[in-house]
Amino acid sequence: MHTGPEQKGVPKGMILEAKKSTTDITSPASGGTETQLGGGTSRVNTLKSWIPDPKWYGTLFILLLMAFHMVYLLLEVWKEGSLIPSPFLPKPEKPYSLAGNEILIDAVIAGIMGGLGSIIFCFKSLFDGVEKDSDNKAVHLALLFRPIYGALLALIFYFLVRGGLIAFSGGSITIPVTYPGLDLMRASTAGVSGLVGMFSEQAMTKLKEFFDSLFAVKTS
Repeated sequence: MHTGPEQKGVPKGMILEAKKSTTDITSPASGGTETQLGGGTSRVNTLKSWIPDPKWYGTLFILLLMAFHMVYLLLEVWKEGSLIPSPFLPKPEKPYSLAGNEILIDAVIAGIMGGLGSIIFCFKSLFDGVEKDSDNKAVHLALLFRPIYGALLALIFYFLVRGGLIAFSGGSITIPVTYPGLDLMRASTAGVSGLVGMFSEQAMTKLKEFFDSLFAVKTS
């Protein structure tokens, strides 16, 4: 049996060229994959595919920073009625106080909770990998601006609910005896506002239905 590199009718040089062609290397910089002998993907590119884009980390960090400051402001407004947006800034001698103006305090709480609800939605989008393969900067900018969108939407809902134009139906809530001082109106406002920010698309649909019925707009 003949085991040499030459085969009948095939020159030696052509056999070497055929072996070289089994390794196809495409430059990773051009967006290709590096394929080794046998068609397997290189370990380096496999590892890179598990590492998110750097913009993913930047967006996540900014959202975490926004959430921290929103929670801090929420606690200050809820407890003292003071507008102190950050623990890292020097406290003014006389911080602006909303004490005594319950409607304005609840409005600020509604806006903050709307922003926090939107941040939760952004976290879910990032962690689920919705934008994993996208390199579009507009996607990350949209996620960063969504908390503002949710906060403003929650404010609109708050004033409509406060004015009695939109009513929600549900079961009765029993306040435990151990919490007699619980402000049910403020707590429910905060909860609904957070849901509005988290499910902004559904909230927009609800507002559209309200607008159509209020101004008798006929939808085709």
